[in-house]
Amino acid sequence: LEAGPATLRTAPDFAAYLADLGAAQERRGLRPDSVQALISGLAGLERGSLPAVDAASLAATGTFGGGLRAGLLLLLALLAPVPLYLLGLAFGGRNPFWRAITAALALLLLPTLVEGVLGAAGWLGDLLGASALRAAPALSPWSSPFGLPIRALLTAAALGLAIYGFRGLCVQFGLLGNRREATLAPATTVEWEEAL
Repeated sequence: LEAGPATLRTAPDFAAYLADLGAAQERRGLRPDSVQALISGLAGLERGSLPAVDAASLAATGTFGGGLRAGLLLLLALLAPVPLYLLGLAFGGRNPFWRAITAALALLLLPTLVEGVLGAAGWLGDLLGASALRAAPALSPWSSPFGLPIRALLTAAALGLAIYGFRGLCVQFGLLGNRREATLAPATTVEWEEAL
């Protein structure tokens, strides 16, 4: 880049871009979004200046990477099962509608769980020099080429289960459909005044 055209070398943000590029070369666990931000930044410099969006992208990838990213996503992955456990504890597992809602939530949280585990494995592989662990983030649902279709399928399945579950609950409580449907729906009613 230092031997590039004069128009590129005289761009106002060229020195800052070189500093960002140097920092990226030193960073462990460089992710595809970091490389994409560097490419966008270079394209902006070729046009004469670094747009604010590209500068913000470079700053974000420079600060949110490596151990910080891996640690935060691993923390989210460890927290992902907690709402599922609490939902099962609060409503039990006998009602098929609540089971469907729990499964929908599990499908929505699955990419976060996988990303946290694979990201932490990749960062650990960078630190230890283990190539098998270093390659783990390539399978991530957020950065792999097949991640978007898998996330779309998981989201579609989650939406179907959530619609089934919430519609069933609405019918069960008489908010949708007629009374006959509500009485046919599997219902577990608790008289709270008697229980208390």
